[in-house]
Amino acid sequence: MRGRSCCIRHEHVHAHDQSRTRNPLGGTMIVINAKITADQATVAALAEAIGKMERASLEEPGCSEYCFSVEVSNPGVFRITERWNSVEDLKAHFATPHMAEFQAAMAANPSQGTEIHCYEAEEIPFPAM
Repeated sequence: MRGRSCCIRHEHVHAHDQSRTRNPLGGTMIVINAKITADQATVAALAEAIGKMERASLEEPGCSEYCFSVEVSNPGVFRITERWNSVEDLKAHFATPHMAEFQAAMAANPSQGTEIHCYEAEEIPFPAM
């Protein structure tokens, strides 16, 4: 299957849990990989906003993973991984009050850069197993 992707330019570590990685509807899922590069002066404010966003997003229908992590070698870089059951679930995510609050926090604490990649993907067996 050939995947579709889009690109927008503008460490929690979990054990592999099959129930959280598979789309419960079967077939493909929507995967977001993103990177926010923050100024050292805004890291604390962004971390607070990110924590709220992460907790609220995990409660949304269709969200099977929503995780922010910090690069060990560069603590000003946040990595984001999201998994959604459908594009519709992801679109609904952008209309939530916690997304508006997060966007306001981002505007008040501008990053040096944000990179977001959105993929339609299908899980395959882990090759080493």
